[in-house]
Amino acid sequence: MVSAIESKFTTNVATKPRKKHIKFPSKTIQFKRYILLMSKNVHGRKFQLSKELLDMLQDFLMDLFQKIRICLMSVSQKKTLQARDLETAVKLCLPGLLKEYSRKNARSALGKLRMRVE
Repeated sequence: MVSAIESKFTTNVATKPRKKHIKFPSKTIQFKRYILLMSKNVHGRKFQLSKELLDMLQDFLMDLFQKIRICLMSVSQKKTLQARDLETAVKLCLPGLLKEYSRKNARSALGKLRMRVE
């Protein structure tokens, strides 16, 4: 009889459900998806990017945004961010033609956004 009681307790312990581990998404921003979408829009479906190149572009963009964030912290001491503050930070961080193209595209994007809102 003791063996029947022991087996009853051991089976209950063995069949106890385990906790499922929840995998939380990474907190870093991933640009790979957007890079692929933009390359398909610009070059068509024939153009493919390797995984290594996507990783390099991801690192480049993260470094670029880190530089812009540091410039923003030095330019603006306010809690709210305005388009002019971001434009000034980009002017300080980016070199030459990249600076001009980014400013031009940002202004056109802001204009389109303002037209949608109104």
